[in-house]
Amino acid sequence: MKTKHEMLEDKLKGLNAYIKELKDKAAKHGTQSEHYEEDLMEAEHNLKYYEGEMARLKGLSEEEPDGTTYLVYEDAAGEWRWQLRAANKRIIADSGEGYHNKQDCLHGITLVKDSKDAPVKDRK
Repeated sequence: MKTKHEMLEDKLKGLNAYIKELKDKAAKHGTQSEHYEEDLMEAEHNLKYYEGEMARLKGLSEEEPDGTTYLVYEDAAGEWRWQLRAANKRIIADSGEGYHNKQDCLHGITLVKDSKDAPVKDRK
């Protein structure tokens, strides 16, 4: 019987393969994005969820100090990501993409921190 960790790893590998296959087939056949975008968005949403579950399983969540925290972790594809978590451990924001280098991921956090004075505009 597989452990929860092994099941999560399998799920992450499957989702990564599915996302890659969707993108590759769309590019190969010139498929318009509206024909696969919903499936891609759902798969990417599920991928983020399972990556969070994997991070929690690895015990990273318990190591977080109280208060709002940036969590940096390596995903199943070997890319670096970050999450901004509230004191209640809920995700407020995330990197939205994986980085090949941890330093690039940390630079992304710096950019977010430096944007604290950016204006907020309504989209019309």
